[in-house]
Amino acid sequence: MPDANSDIETGDKSHKKFSRRDFLKLGGLAGPAIALGLSKPETTKPNNDILSIETQEAKYFPIYETHQQPVSGEELKLLPPQDVFLYEYFRDTRYFVDSPPQVILDTPIPISTDSKRDHVVPRNHLEWLKKNSTKICFEGYVLPTNYFLIAELVMFGEPGIALGSLLLPSVFSKPKENRGKRMDRRQFLKLAAGLAATWGLSSGAYIGLEAFGKTDVKESALERTMIKAQGLLSHTHPENPIVFFRNIMLARKLQFLGEAASKEKGQKAQITYNVGKAHAGIEDFLLIGKDWTLNFLNIMPNQFLKKVIDRNGGLENFCSNVLVDPNAQRPTKSVLVDQELKNFLNKKLGLSS
Repeated sequence: MPDANSDIETGDKSHKKFSRRDFLKLGGLAGPAIALGLSKPETTKPNNDILSIETQEAKYFPIYETHQQPVSGEELKLLPPQDVFLYEYFRDTRYFVDSPPQVILDTPIPISTDSKRDHVVPRNHLEWLKKNSTKICFEGYVLPTNYFLIAELVMFGEPGIALGSLLLPSVFSKPKENRGKRMDRRQFLKLAAGLAATWGLSSGAYIGLEAFGKTDVKESALERTMIKAQGLLSHTHPENPIVFFRNIMLARKLQFLGEAASKEKGQKAQITYNVGKAHAGIEDFLLIGKDWTLNFLNIMPNQFLKKVIDRNGGLENFCSNVLVDPNAQRPTKSVLVDQELKNFLNKKLGLSS
């Protein structure tokens, strides 16, 4: 693996804007990530056909949900006993670090009037988690409001731009007798418009997968293909931090939890992560290894990282992993700090905890 601490930016570079060169660097590394991820066995399936990803740290079981419809308690019974269960949830890390464990478990989540999810941890999930002595962890990475709104505009705007690009080839159409000649400017523009349309329309997969479908532990072949395809497409949209950046951070958290839980257990831990269907790209980041998550963070703009860390309560909170044990007589909580991530970010950004 490459040295995650090499070529780390320090000093007064932290105030610079996200330049075109930075963007191209970010997009350029997404391709190698996909290639490296796919060069390893993508996934394995136990005898009951439940998807799993096995790495050096742990064995992971993804559940891809539509946020309004969490997986049922009956579906959870299909999983083998889990050591940790991670939920994606839009609250900053500081909330989970500062709140009592019972408050965390009872946090309501009113997404909409037709939502079937009433708590961060659904009540039927909690029953299963207690029965299996499974600890609960939470994502805890929230983007600053301005970045979140911009990312949503990009996410919903790109398909519209792409549809407009589809109309451009008709503008630059030429008579048939010109076929076979060397590509001229008009033909190049037609090709560019087609590529732009394809790239832009691919971002619409985020919207479609989250809006439709159901939440299952055991996915059909068709649904699995759609989710995996969307995961690969997410690597080509690094400009969307709602998906790309949070995929990196979710993978890093899972890798850290995998190491910690396996060390405590004395053998490879089993960890479920319950996230939206837009986050299938996590699988690739898990497979290519934890050093690469730091390399991807290394090319993220310093200004962006500083604002995200500040939004989540500072460096110590940002690097914290909150584990709640619901099975005790009274729920307990432990906070594990990813010191490697903390040292990396402190060196890159010149921050203090």
